[in-house]
Amino acid sequence: MVLLASYGAFGGGSIGNILAQWEAAGIFTYALPFLLIFAIVYAILTNVNVFKDNKAVNIEKLRQLEMNIHEDLEREEIDQPAKAVLFGNAYRLDPPNDRAATFTDKCISAAERSSTALICTPDLFLVARHLSNKKKDARFATRCRKAIFKSVGVVVFPEIPEPELVSNIDVAESET
Repeated sequence: MVLLASYGAFGGGSIGNILAQWEAAGIFTYALPFLLIFAIVYAILTNVNVFKDNKAVNIEKLRQLEMNIHEDLEREEIDQPAKAVLFGNAYRLDPPNDRAATFTDKCISAAERSSTALICTPDLFLVARHLSNKKKDARFATRCRKAIFKSVGVVVFPEIPEPELVSNIDVAESET
């Protein structure tokens, strides 16, 4: 900076003086790094669609899923198509209890035609939270997997058992 101030354009004139003043004010020490980091974080968040519209999952996502399944089926070692499962986290900026339907009617209709399972992530979260507890609930996990594999359209998970019932089932199974 000293070089710019002393030997800047036009004999160290206005540009060199301005840069020296900014350096003295701490612009290059605090403000510039902050702006640079902010710009990088904003670019990343914008690129991963964090600020995307807050709306229901539409038929476009289902089309993308179908293309991926067909590309997978083109592989030499694959003999049959995979079970199509589309996860939807619509209205993710709203509290879960205030959210409208996760999938549009067109998306549900097309999913039923193509035998695709549609999973609402708030529903999946409740299931995952129950299954992540210290006590294993293998029967519930099996019922959830079957619900996904057998579903066409929106997946309805089995009702989450009460904690007391799970521990009673585990005790009864360990005694037999």
